[in-house]
Amino acid sequence: MHIHNKSYDAAEKDFLEALAIHEKFGDQFGIAMTQQKIAHLWVLQGKREAAKKLLKQVIVFCITHNNILIRIKAKKFLYKIYKEEGNTKEALSNLENYISLTEKVRASQTFQVLENYEKAAQIKLSEREARFELEKAEIHAKKERAEQEAKVKQDFLSAMSHEIRTPLNAITSIISLLEERSSSDEQKLLTSLQFSSKNLLRIIDDILDFSKLQSDKMRLQKYPVAIHKLLANIHSTYECMANEKGVELQVNIDSKLANCYKIDETRIFQILGNLLSNGIKFTSKGSVILEVLMVAEGETEDRVQFSVQDTGVGIPQKEIDRLFDSFYIPSNITTRNQGGTGLGLAIVRKMIQLHGSAINIKSNEGQGSTFSFVLKMEKSQLKEVHPKVLLEKLEGKKVLLAEDNEINAMVMTQLLEKQGVQVHRANNGLQAVDLAKDRMFDFILMDIHMPEMNGFEAAKKMRATKSANTHTPIFALTADITAIAAEEYEHYFDNFLRKPLAIDRMLELLFQYQEYKHIPIV
Repeated sequence: MHIHNKSYDAAEKDFLEALAIHEKFGDQFGIAMTQQKIAHLWVLQGKREAAKKLLKQVIVFCITHNNILIRIKAKKFLYKIYKEEGNTKEALSNLENYISLTEKVRASQTFQVLENYEKAAQIKLSEREARFELEKAEIHAKKERAEQEAKVKQDFLSAMSHEIRTPLNAITSIISLLEERSSSDEQKLLTSLQFSSKNLLRIIDDILDFSKLQSDKMRLQKYPVAIHKLLANIHSTYECMANEKGVELQVNIDSKLANCYKIDETRIFQILGNLLSNGIKFTSKGSVILEVLMVAEGETEDRVQFSVQDTGVGIPQKEIDRLFDSFYIPSNITTRNQGGTGLGLAIVRKMIQLHGSAINIKSNEGQGSTFSFVLKMEKSQLKEVHPKVLLEKLEGKKVLLAEDNEINAMVMTQLLEKQGVQVHRANNGLQAVDLAKDRMFDFILMDIHMPEMNGFEAAKKMRATKSANTHTPIFALTADITAIAAEEYEHYFDNFLRKPLAIDRMLELLFQYQEYKHIPIV
């Protein structure tokens, strides 16, 4: 095959490997046959003298080991070489030897036997090569199928994430606008609506994050976080759910905890949120308690235990080992209100493992459950920003907002302008690139999925174009969780902001970027 493709170096390598095998096992016929093939290869490469020398060695070898068939072939080959060179004397000498040897073999019928042996050997070699090619083709086909399946899955997740999160971004942003204009009674309704939208988002995140965890594509994004503020936000998020069921929700925090730790706020919120929502769902009376205790205090790092205890239905001992399996729901969960996707605890375990820890559970049926885990958390510092200072810092800032969704663009514009930020809108990536050429901006907020030119390509073009905005901070706004993993475009953005956006958090992070030149994914 290599000779047919004129891959002579590869062919010579194969022949030399074959020769070494024949020599190892003392296969005299195989040695002579392989050496003759090497001589043939050398002729094709133009190394005729080396080929003639090797063929003469083959003839001597064949005489020594009584290998008449290869000897005949070598003589015939030498005859052809000398004939092509115009050396009549040597050509005739080898031709005479070839004819003489052939007649002797034919007379004794040895020639036919040896020829059949060679054919059989060739057939076996062809069969082995055919099997090898078939196995190689099967492996290649399996790889292609796996890559195609992975791409289909990735495209589906991308579409699902974008199509669901985009309208959710509009809902949560409009709620933020309405809260300031509504009465106290209306605010209660808006609070319930906000909770419902966040609960829906949590379910979506569970499904999408489960897929990321399964493919080992999730990475922790750690940055300074005020731990007491985070725990207060978790409490306020799930307090409404607890109140609706008549269950008391408590958060107890050890006074020894530092004010700020470098952690992945989103993942910690997700872990504790899943545990709290499960506790509330499975508790009809009593309480659900989140307790955060100092286990070991260090100079730069603390070991902190998180535990969620409920007085709910509990879990049968025989089912505890299966509790963290994907899509598993215990047999004593009989109502739809208590049920769920069956992914929450599977995600909790994987996320805690991502932190280098493990989750523990203590439970008895009818007596409630306690879930706990310990994390190593690096101490840090965070500059708290007063709303007035934030407003002063962002007042008059010019922002280019590239967003094709009219509702999202309208809401984002109103929210930013309310903070004194001047907003210039682009409907697609091409418009964004054109605007960036003519005007100087303090920040660029770039949606990823847009017509004409997507956010990836627009950011790439801005960075490659010499203009006032070549080095302006560009933040990707995306409802597509798979976009964050697009490593080939990562260096064009200062960071990614996940939709739906919490406007207060986004404004605070824009301020932090000016202070620290870093902004975490939110």
